[in-house]
Amino acid sequence: MRGGIFLIAVWLCGQASALTQTTLDYDLSAGGFGVADFRVVVQVDGQVYRADAWGTTFGAADVFGSLTVLAFSTGTMAGSAIAPATFGTDNIYEGDARRTRVVWSGGEAVAAEVVPSLAEERRSPIPDDARQSALDPIAALMTLARGEPSTGACGGSVKVFDGRRSYTLALSADEEGTSFDRVPVGKTVVDALKCKISSDRTGGKSPGGLFSSSSTHETASIWFWATPDGIIVPVRIEADAILGSAIATLTSYNFSQAEGARK
Repeated sequence: MRGGIFLIAVWLCGQASALTQTTLDYDLSAGGFGVADFRVVVQVDGQVYRADAWGTTFGAADVFGSLTVLAFSTGTMAGSAIAPATFGTDNIYEGDARRTRVVWSGGEAVAAEVVPSLAEERRSPIPDDARQSALDPIAALMTLARGEPSTGACGGSVKVFDGRRSYTLALSADEEGTSFDRVPVGKTVVDALKCKISSDRTGGKSPGGLFSSSSTHETASIWFWATPDGIIVPVRIEADAILGSAIATLTSYNFSQAEGARK
């Protein structure tokens, strides 16, 4: 889950009559050391959404390789259905630029640009059917959270394609069953639903590294919080990492609403 943990950060309920913006700030630690900061900003205007995520490593993480992450997702939402339109990343790893652009056409995700290529990164091929009815990572988490976690349960699965990788994300109850834990968010403590999230790679497998994994199957724990604004957001994610456990923690949450929708 190491490669996807940076994007497991966002969910927003759309409102048809107003422009809304949600800002989420996360700290990422590994082995007890702070290694990265991430921010996610999601805007919803009627049924149209745009999510932007960016972050950078620091401290101990830079010993293994510095990483700057920029990502965006656009699309529409109607009821429980999320339909992505575009997804992109512009990352810098150890000074080398990495760029992807994905567009959706007829329900299929098409990799419009992948630099460096999958072959250059020694990734395994991505099957054609892995791109059909697949979502980008941000839209996938939005879809999962709109499902059973919004009712206080853990369940649901989606296919994911981000240009470099394809996999299936699935939520299930923790081994101890469905539970709610008290989780700190900044200076407050909230009741959050604990679930297990699993990732099964179907394509784009690469040699392992600090920010990528060679494993086909990975699991992590994720906690969802239902905010007073009616938004379901991940407040904590725990996964295995080279340096013990990698933990992403929500440190601040802000929701704002403008009168009327943009034209």
